[in-house]
Amino acid sequence: MPPSVTAIFNDFVGRRKGIVKALTTDSNKLFAACRPDLENQILYAFPEGTWTVDFPPEEVPPEAPEPALGINFPRDGMPRLEWLCLIAVHSDAWLISLAFFKGVKLSKEERQDLFNRMNTLPTCYEVVVGAAKSGGEGQGADDGAGGSEDEWKAGEVRVQKKYKRGAISQNAGLQG
Repeated sequence: MPPSVTAIFNDFVGRRKGIVKALTTDSNKLFAACRPDLENQILYAFPEGTWTVDFPPEEVPPEAPEPALGINFPRDGMPRLEWLCLIAVHSDAWLISLAFFKGVKLSKEERQDLFNRMNTLPTCYEVVVGAAKSGGEGQGADDGAGGSEDEWKAGEVRVQKKYKRGAISQNAGLQG
């Protein structure tokens, strides 16, 4: 029996909670866990809302979407907020692709319901840059991630310019 919309959404919410926590309140722990001297590391979130930085788990089915590999490599080569936002963007893509992978057998109406439920929450990226207006999930990357307010604001402007919709679409090969 395929998983229900509610089960898939609860999995999405739990994993998202873990990623948001890693990127905001636990960002110093995330920074310390990412070691550029090691092989490809990933930020992996679990359905119960916890997270870990590790090597890709071997028990993931080969056809299942995987978190972004190599989050540890750019850690020291870019401003921290840009690094956190890069991880957030890739984590958002992973969360959405994983949810729809699990919902492959849902009907059109059920997929729309899942999408609508997911869309009621701010993206991880929005939370990191502080664009989320509600939800009580912190005030963006200012939550324990270090750096002055002016540094964060300057970094946020750079990140927003870099990841504006047109730039993402063109870089991903998606026109329009």
